[in-house]
Amino acid sequence: MKYKNLPRIISLLALLLSFLPTSNADAQSEVPPADMFQLPWQQGEAWVALDGLDNGTKRPLNDSHNYANGGALDFTADQYVSVGDDTSNFWVTATAAGTVIVASSCHLNILHENGWISEYRNLGNIQVSLGDAVYRNQRLGIVHNNDGVQVCPGNKFPYPHLHFSLRPTVENVTFSGWLVNYSSTTNITTFSKNDQTIQTWSFQPILNVPDLQIALRDPIIPDTVYTGSLDAYRYERWPLTLTGNQEFTVTATATTSGLIPIVVLLDASGNEITRGTGSLTSTQPAGEYFVQIQPDSGQGFYDILLQGGTGGPTPTPTTDPSVPTSTPTTDPSVPTPTPTTDPSLPTPTPTTDPSVPTSTPTTDPSIPTSTPTTDPSVPTPTPTTDPSIPTSTPTTDPSVPTSTPTTDPSVPTSTPTTDPSIPTSTPTTDPSIPTSTPTTDPSVPTPTPTTDPSIPTSTPTTDPSVPTSTPTTDPSVPTPTPTTDPSTPTSTPTTDPSIPTSTPTTNPSIPTATPTTDSDEPSTTIDTPGSVGVGETILVTINLNNVPPSGYTSAEFTCTYPPALVAISNILVTDLFGTDPAVAVLGPQSGNFIVAIAGSNGQRATTSGAVFSFNVTGLQAGQASITCVTRVSTGAGALIELDTVTAVITVGGTPAPSPTTDPGTASPILSGQVLATKPVTISLYDAGNALTTSVIANTDGTFGLTAPVGIYTVVATASGFLSAQGPAILTAGTTTTKGTISLLAGDIDGNNVIDQYDAMTIGMNYNTVSPDAADLNADGIINVLDLEDLAANYRASGALYWD
Repeated sequence: MKYKNLPRIISLLALLLSFLPTSNADAQSEVPPADMFQLPWQQGEAWVALDGLDNGTKRPLNDSHNYANGGALDFTADQYVSVGDDTSNFWVTATAAGTVIVASSCHLNILHENGWISEYRNLGNIQVSLGDAVYRNQRLGIVHNNDGVQVCPGNKFPYPHLHFSLRPTVENVTFSGWLVNYSSTTNITTFSKNDQTIQTWSFQPILNVPDLQIALRDPIIPDTVYTGSLDAYRYERWPLTLTGNQEFTVTATATTSGLIPIVVLLDASGNEITRGTGSLTSTQPAGEYFVQIQPDSGQGFYDILLQGGTGGPTPTPTTDPSVPTSTPTTDPSVPTPTPTTDPSLPTPTPTTDPSVPTSTPTTDPSIPTSTPTTDPSVPTPTPTTDPSIPTSTPTTDPSVPTSTPTTDPSVPTSTPTTDPSIPTSTPTTDPSIPTSTPTTDPSVPTPTPTTDPSIPTSTPTTDPSVPTSTPTTDPSVPTPTPTTDPSTPTSTPTTDPSIPTSTPTTNPSIPTATPTTDSDEPSTTIDTPGSVGVGETILVTINLNNVPPSGYTSAEFTCTYPPALVAISNILVTDLFGTDPAVAVLGPQSGNFIVAIAGSNGQRATTSGAVFSFNVTGLQAGQASITCVTRVSTGAGALIELDTVTAVITVGGTPAPSPTTDPGTASPILSGQVLATKPVTISLYDAGNALTTSVIANTDGTFGLTAPVGIYTVVATASGFLSAQGPAILTAGTTTTKGTISLLAGDIDGNNVIDQYDAMTIGMNYNTVSPDAADLNADGIINVLDLEDLAANYRASGALYWD
């Protein structure tokens, strides 16, 4: 009887022993780079995790899930899937580039860089074979639906799922930014990314959006074909060494259907020099460079070929495993017939050096044997001793005036008029000499020389913005037209913002139609720096002045702007109307926006100050007029219109540095369009997943924002919608445009899945206005129309991939 609990004691001891770490998993002290592996399904999709690592309490000690053996993970695309369901779109993809080393009717093993091996079990419709090279995110097969079969031996239950493992271990490895964590004490596996942690069997979606991987490849040398692979989040960089000022061509040829590669030339610091689609040709001085290949669209394999230039180290080109073993002779550093001891001058094709003219191959000064006249030390009869001058055109050297003296601009013998500093026969070409041609001053009209702006006595028409037949509209001449007093708004045509009566271009920071600042009348002003560079952003503030002591209960601002010159974004309301005011913003769209503000709970604006601010981003050079009409309410049930105000912003003319003159230092722009029936917020996250900047898109979904040069993830969100995200690489002086994307309506509870819980929220709040996330079509009421929008996207999950 005293031994009746012995089996239980033995089981407990076995359990305690299983908690002790073993040498196999813990010996793996090194983990692969965080950007190397993605999750084993298609990018942009979200699956759920069914099971994770085990310590021996649920499975045998020799099971692949056991953490001592490296561990395994189970995933499925749909938590509601059952045996026999259609799983033809449950595509399993390669987690990284590699080679298929094991293949059967139901599973695959792939060998990756540095000896890592990934395994995929319970597959059907397998697309690859033993020995195939695969690229990351390539389709391998589908999850088998297990209809009538146990698809793979060892499958513990028939639920259609992917059994995935990585060897030596899956523990502490990062997949698409998700770190696999495991506690052998609690026997719990979790996935962590940013501030989110997901546990297996929680059925929370795990979104497969990798961080951008820039894979460094081997140096490239001329006339050797290398093979690489790309996907939306994987670029490849090939080092390139130039030993002199050389012209060269780099060609990237897609070998996978649908892939369109872009070739980007970078300096040693990774700054872009030039780019081309499919190929580029450039001439650069000696130095170290990178050739980066990235996808314009598609994914897959490509071949890269360098022609011209010197390339990287010649002795070991075959160390690159992506170079086919059957073509090692393509290395031009091995000159088979040994022509002229200079390996850079192939004998049968001297024209491959673009710097050497075909008819004068002896122009290489290092080869004086058969062409002594090409020696630059012998200058007697040949001006072509300068090797940079073709022999047939000696007159192009301006320092040699022998037979063509007129080509020297310093000799004015027969062409004196070519020297602009000699005004003898063309005095009118110098605008600084007004002696006999005063009409050459373009600011003075020819028939009215008295319109010299320096003589203001009797020439009110000198204001070019005022029509000549109505000189009394000049506000600087108040004597005959007292009604032009801006404090009397009854009959003041000058309130028309299209008439810049006070010439605001002389000081763009002064709004043209705000003369009420000199009086006690209520008014509106626009505060602006006055100028903005193309691609730059400034802050503009709208103010209410001389607010009466009784205050305003609400205010409405209707503003217009030229959308071709500037973009308006990030409209933010201050607390002038008290804390938590009611705010309605319409636009910006098609050159106008409306901001309406009302104090809540009896609060009102009782002091002067800033009401709201917004960002103005320069799009192209010009004079951008921002005009606002203000209407206020004192709570008496009527709106009082204040004076119209206009501020003129100079775009592109004054910023230093100007991005149009120095594209290498200009702030980059990210633009695009996101479609949704709700306001969309565009957020930019840096490589460390820290928020860099965000902006609210215009009502038509378009947006533009600036950020420092770098690699980012851009995310689009809207209340009640699944989000979208994708990569964004911002380069100095350029505008990066994301493709137009439509967000999916229905994720009311914000858990990245559109399901019955979201539908229940609509049902529980039917015919009401709250919560706002449930009003999917933004018509002000929650009803069957919102349910229709949800039903169109039912069961959708995760963020959309934003190309």
